[in-house]
Amino acid sequence: MPPPSEAFLAAAAPRRRRSTTPARRRALGYALLILPVLLATLVLFVYPIGQILTTSVVDRGLTLANYRRALGDPIYLRVLWITVKISLLTTLVCLLLGYPMAYLMAEAPPRLRGTLVAVVAISFFMSLLVKNYAWTVLLQETGVVNTLLRRAHIVERPLPLMYNLFGVLVGMVPFTRIGAYAYIGGCSKIVADIPPFVLVDGNPAGAYAINVIGLRRAGMKPADRRLLQDAFRLLYRSGLATPRAVERIRQELPVTGPVAELLEFIAGSRRGICGPAQSGSTVGDVVPSAEGEPV
Repeated sequence: MPPPSEAFLAAAAPRRRRSTTPARRRALGYALLILPVLLATLVLFVYPIGQILTTSVVDRGLTLANYRRALGDPIYLRVLWITVKISLLTTLVCLLLGYPMAYLMAEAPPRLRGTLVAVVAISFFMSLLVKNYAWTVLLQETGVVNTLLRRAHIVERPLPLMYNLFGVLVGMVPFTRIGAYAYIGGCSKIVADIPPFVLVDGNPAGAYAINVIGLRRAGMKPADRRLLQDAFRLLYRSGLATPRAVERIRQELPVTGPVAELLEFIAGSRRGICGPAQSGSTVGDVVPSAEGEPV
């Protein structure tokens, strides 16, 4: 067969270019559609996480001191384990509940499939606060679930469906006030307001120290941290009732700055503040008390 003529090649070349032009335009259109999502991901996720990672290894030069401290401190390891445990359990529950629903949606007729998609999508339009209150109505001791179980004579006492690991997996319950810079141990049972600046843990949760590490990182002055420690001793370790302890604080300490904020929080509490940590709490074994923490 003779080789193709130059005229034939010249005529065929523009056709190849014209045939690839629509594909390039489609690819460019797809790229433009992805661009806003990509930019949002870079700005809202990649950049902040990159900044955190950079800060963790840079402190007047490269260092791994932050990681050595985190991995060598029992409280950090405990918090990390609670986070991983809840994440794994949540993932497992989502898989067990979501896979059958996804399979049903994939195999359902078009009309039913549209209804199922709408049911799933509606949940994303609800406020997280509304969802939490809805779970509260369902799961509290006098809620729908326990009421039905008791009326059916399945259980004699209400099941503990809240203020525990199960409740954490279902959703947080915004019943109480939590003060600024307060730290709450995982799976703690919160039955009263949490004053600012304190560390609490237990079932029920009790205050066992001032959050010195968090306050130091927030830039609070050492003098203010010492005053908060003195106020904490009067409030939780003097054996006085809360009103009397507040009077002692006003008499013995300058009521300014964070101490004034603490007393203002206590005065505005309608449910009352949490009590001291129980003597058998395991947290005290791994976290230094306020007195033992350098300010």
